[in-house]
Amino acid sequence: MNVNVQVNEVPVPVRRLAGIDLGVASEHTVRVLDGTGQKIAAARCVPSRESLLAVEARALAGTPAGTRLEVVLEPTGPAWFPVARFFATRGHKVFRVSSAKAADLRKFYRRHTKSNGIDADTLARLPLADPDGLTELTLAEGDAATLDRRVRACDRLTQQAARHKTRIKALMRQLLPMTPLTGDLGKADLAILERYADPRALLDLGPAGLAALISQASHGKQGQARAQAWISAAQQAIDLYGPADPAMPYAEVATEVRLLNAIETELKAHAAAREDAYRQADPGQLARTLPGLAEIGGPAMTAVMGKPGRFASGHHFKSFLGLAPRASETGETDRKGEPMSKAGPSLGRATMIRAADTARKLDPQLARIYYIQMTERGASHLKALCVVAGHLALRLHATMLRGTPYQLRDTDGSAVTADQARQIIAANWTVPDDVRKRRRSRKNKGKTPQQASKPVQRGGPPRPGSRPGHPPVKPAPDHPAPGPRGAAPRGHSSLPAKRRPPCPPKRSPLPKTRPRTCGNSSATPRSSKTGCCTRPVTSSTNWPASPTTTTSTPAVPPGGSSKTSDTSAADSASPYPAISTSNISQRLPPASRPSQRPKQNRRPLLAMALTQQPP
Repeated sequence: MNVNVQVNEVPVPVRRLAGIDLGVASEHTVRVLDGTGQKIAAARCVPSRESLLAVEARALAGTPAGTRLEVVLEPTGPAWFPVARFFATRGHKVFRVSSAKAADLRKFYRRHTKSNGIDADTLARLPLADPDGLTELTLAEGDAATLDRRVRACDRLTQQAARHKTRIKALMRQLLPMTPLTGDLGKADLAILERYADPRALLDLGPAGLAALISQASHGKQGQARAQAWISAAQQAIDLYGPADPAMPYAEVATEVRLLNAIETELKAHAAAREDAYRQADPGQLARTLPGLAEIGGPAMTAVMGKPGRFASGHHFKSFLGLAPRASETGETDRKGEPMSKAGPSLGRATMIRAADTARKLDPQLARIYYIQMTERGASHLKALCVVAGHLALRLHATMLRGTPYQLRDTDGSAVTADQARQIIAANWTVPDDVRKRRRSRKNKGKTPQQASKPVQRGGPPRPGSRPGHPPVKPAPDHPAPGPRGAAPRGHSSLPAKRRPPCPPKRSPLPKTRPRTCGNSSATPRSSKTGCCTRPVTSSTNWPASPTTTTSTPAVPPGGSSKTSDTSAADSASPYPAISTSNISQRLPPASRPSQRPKQNRRPLLAMALTQQPP
C-alpha cells in the first residue's frame, strides 16, 4: 500500500542587498547582491528621483511583489540624507553604518585595493557578515523632525556664540592688558566694545558719558564704578602702547561684537521654535520631569531618543548614547572599569553628562551612586558623572516608554519631595572635602614635586639617595659612601671572609697617565703578541726606598696569623711575583699581564699586588 505524503515547503524569502558608496561631488556607486552574496547588478546614480527609481527597479527585477531592499550606506556628510529619505519613504530598510566598521570589513576582503565599487560591495555584504550589528535607521517625521532640526540649530548657534565670546576676551586682553572683562560678557560690555573698543575713544567719551551708557545698557544695575574701571584700563593701555599703535585690532573687536549680536538674535528665534516643537512632540513634557533636564536638556534628549520603542531596553539606549563601558574579555580574564565607548550622538552624551552634575544634587539614588564612585571606587569627578549619566539614561528611557512623570525616591524606594531629597543628600550622600581633594590630585600621585636644590659642596656631607637602601648620590671626597663593615674590596667577593686581604692604607690618588714598561729586562718594547705591556697604572707615592730588598712579606690580616712558617717558601710557591720597594715601577712578568688574563681577574690580581707592604 503506497501512501503519498505531501510536504508543504516554506518559501524562502528573496533578499536584495544594496550597498551605496556615496559621492559628495560625484555620482553614487551601487552594488546589488542576493541573499547568498552573488552580485546581481552594478549601477551609478545621482540624488534625483528618476535616477533612484531606476536603481530601485533594477535591484528588484525578477523578485516577487513586496520584496524590500536592504540599503546600506555610510554617513558621508549631508549626501546620505536624500538617499536614505527616498528609500525609507518607499518602504525599504535603510541601515546607516559607521565608516570605521565599513573600512574594517573592506580591509578584510581587499587589503591592498580600494575603489568605489569595492566599497559599495563591502557595504552590501555587511548584513551577511554582521546581521545582529545593524539597526534599521528611523528618520523623524512631523513635529519630531521639526524638533530635531531646531535642537541641532540651537546647539550649533550656542557653540558659535561661545567661540565669539572667547575671541572678544582674547582681543581685549591684547588691547587693554588691565581689562575689566574678568567674568561673563554682559550687555553693557558689548555696548561699550561695539562703539568704543579704541582706548582713545573711551577717554574722549569721559567718565560721565561712559557711566550713562553703562547705566542705560544694564538697566541701572551698573554705573560709575564700572565706568571708572574701563577708563583706568584705557589709560594704562595708552601709557603702555602709546597714543597710536597701528598693530592694535580695534576694528576687529567691533566686528566680533556685531557677529555675536546677530547669532544671539537668531538663537532666540530658534529657541522659541524649539519650544513650540517640543510641546507638540512631548505634550506631557515628561523629559523635563527628570532631574537635570530642564529648558534645554528636555527638548534635546527628546529629539535624540525619538521613539523610545525603537530601543529594546534602557541599556540599548545607554549604549546608543556611548555611555556604556567597553568590554574586554579573554580567557579567564574579564577586565572591569573600561572607558565608555563614546559611540552615538555627541549632543545626547554631553547633555546627559551635564544633567548628571545637577541630578546628583537632587535625586538621593543618583547621589548615592556618585558618592560610592567617589569614596569607594576611587573615581574622579568626571568619571563619577559619567556613571551617573548612564543611570540617568536608563531612567529617561523608562519614563518616556511608560508615559508617566519621574518620581524622586529615597534609596529604600520610598517617594520623597524635592526638599526631603535635598536633606537626605546633605545628611548621607555628601562627598567629604578631603576625598574630593584627593581625587583632584590623583594624577600627581607618586610624583615628586619639582623643587630647586643646592648642589653638593666640596667637603660637605653626601646627599641622600634617591631611593631607600641605595648609597648617596655623588658623595664628597672626604665622605665616602657608607658600606657594610668588614666587606671585601671590589673583586674579592669570591674569597672567604677570613682570608680576605686588608684594604690598602689611604694614600694620595693614583696618577692616570704614568707610562708602564714590561717586567722583562729588555728595554726594547715588544708587541702585544710577545707579552709586552705599556698600560699606565702605578702609584706615585714615595715609599721608603730599600735598594737591597727585592722581596716583600705578604700582608697578614690584623689579629690573624700566617698559615706558613717559612715566608720565603711561601713567596717562592706563590704565582705572584715579588715587587721591589726601591722601584715601584717594576712590572709583572708577561705571564701575569692583565691584558692576557680574563677581565674579571684583573682587579683582584692588581689589588693583591698593591697590598704588599714595605718592610
